[in-house]
Amino acid sequence: MAGAVQTATSHKALEAVRLSRRSQGETKMLTAKFWIDHNGGTVRLKIRSGQTVSHSYGGRTDEGYSYTGESYSFDGQTVTCEWGTDASDCDGRIQHGGEAYCDVAELAAGYAEDGIAFPAWQHGEYSQRDHSAEAAGY
Repeated sequence: MAGAVQTATSHKALEAVRLSRRSQGETKMLTAKFWIDHNGGTVRLKIRSGQTVSHSYGGRTDEGYSYTGESYSFDGQTVTCEWGTDASDCDGRIQHGGEAYCDVAELAAGYAEDGIAFPAWQHGEYSQRDHSAEAAGY
């Protein structure tokens, strides 16, 4: 499905919830701390309000290459993750990308693994591009 964009939860809906909470007197936090999976290992991120932290990893594989990049930002109430992958193997090149959002109250409310609780991400926009499928006319 080349160039398809799917939306699970819109950013506008999340913004409406955030504005409602602020009008009810919720205060902004100065720092968000949460766990992520980075290149097969567990890493704890600490982000200050207004800060963005980015990382990437990848390289050559036995059939081509695979790269992943993620960027986390924090506005005092919501952590936003923008991510993308770019890979190529014997079937051709494929790219994925998307956004996810997590309210600070949900940073340890997602799935748990080995006693570590991960964020309960709300997924936003998602895209996929399959270069081989495009070349074949799909």
